[in-house]
Amino acid sequence: MKSSPDPSDPIDISAENLLNFAIDRQDLKIILDSLPQNATIDRGKVEYEIQILKILTVGWALSFFLESAAAKTMIAESYWTKVQAFSQSLSLASSASLNRNFDYFSILKERLDVYVHALDRHTEKEDPTVVIGPIFARMCEDGDNPLIVLAGSKMFKHTLSSVKEYLEAEESTPAV
Repeated sequence: MKSSPDPSDPIDISAENLLNFAIDRQDLKIILDSLPQNATIDRGKVEYEIQILKILTVGWALSFFLESAAAKTMIAESYWTKVQAFSQSLSLASSASLNRNFDYFSILKERLDVYVHALDRHTEKEDPTVVIGPIFARMCEDGDNPLIVLAGSKMFKHTLSSVKEYLEAEESTPAV
């Protein structure tokens, strides 16, 4: 989904850039390609869940890294509004091809609840990537597979660092 952000609204531009990053599949494919070909992994399930994890991690990163920023609420709301619009578009297309109702945004909300609940239980000393990896593997219905745990941890960590880097670059821009 490449909608046109309002060129006069830096918040809208940032949210659009973040959404485009969240749904971009290049880094996702690198992680998936690193999984051994002979491993017994449901690659379709892992690919589906890792995309969800990336979208959610971008949203979580906004709350985490913009904790005291004045633009936090505006960027986060704009990002989630764009995620909802993307989800509606995906849901409509999927519902038509599946001949049944499909609500991608509801799936995102359910997964977000699972991940946030897991993060809420972790201690401050514990690296959140250590928490997310096993939850991700469980969402892939392969909770004991260390390869899937690692894939989820990698995606989470990569997404967090990418969003942090983007936001730091945006901070140096006077408009945001």
